Amino acid sequence: AVAKGFFKKGSTISMPDSVVKVEVENETYPAMLPSEYTPKDMRVTELFKKGTEPTEVSSRYARLDNVTNLKGTTSNNQVTLTWDKIKTPSAIDENALKSFFSKFWKDTNIPLKARKNYNNKHIGNLVYKVYAVNSDGSLSLIDTTSDNTSTFDVNSSSSDTYVVKSSYSIFTNNMSTGTNVTVSLDGVTSSVSAELMGTNPYVWTGSYTESGVKVLENNIDVTDQATIDIKYTNSNGTEVKLANLNTTGTYTATYTITYKSFSKTLTRTIVIP
Repeated sequence: AVAKGFFKKGSTISMPDSVVKVEVENETYPAMLPSEYTPKDMRVTELFKKGTEPTEVSSRYARLDNVTNLKGTTSNNQVTLTWDKIKTPSAIDENALKSFFSKFWKDTNIPLKARKNYNNKHIGNLVYKVYAVNSDGSLSLIDTTSDNTSTFDVNSSSSDTYVVKSSYSIFTNNMSTGTNVTVSLDGVTSSVSAELMGTNPYVWTGSYTESGVKVLENNIDVTDQATIDIKYTNSNGTEVKLANLNTTGTYTATYTITYKSFSKTLTRTIVIP
């Protein structure tokens, strides 16, 4: 009704010089500029009186912070990395979201539910991605965890430099730049493994025959170069001799294997009916 007094049917309106178009991030109040990582479907163009357009950049999709205090240790052909987690981003922090929505809503549960549904579908939870740095500088993902520690196997030819990046589990465009750590692989052997020979559990109707274990280094059998201690115990935990494994019962054979800096313990259940 008001427009009829001003506009003629079919007429057009020219935007005055006092008005400017600005791309902003959707769902920001007051309106904010999108960050470098704001998705395209969360960018809208709005009109502002010149001089009142937003200048502050939204942090909702901003690049995540890097972890701190990253350390690495080696033991038994394994590397363990530990770090201090980053502060939970306000974009997924429920308390921060409640505080934000309370400025515009009496019942914050309504917008909070909508935002949490969006985050569950498009953002995900906060995780940490662990990468090995290859000789050519490229990265190979070796672990993704929500914890502040990661342990993985290595050998003498493995990378000694690792990167931990903060990331969302779904939306990864704003992943952090990463924190690096170099660990010493001194004492780490080649790829070494140990496995039980024969069956486990071992069920024998006569007397028990020891099958032993096999130790491999780079797929080469080095069992005769390894030290293998075997201890037999009955169901009460009492140690027994191999020659006495002829009485009905359940026993456990515990193998302690050492080879260079590699060590491992394996167990076999022995059942004599």
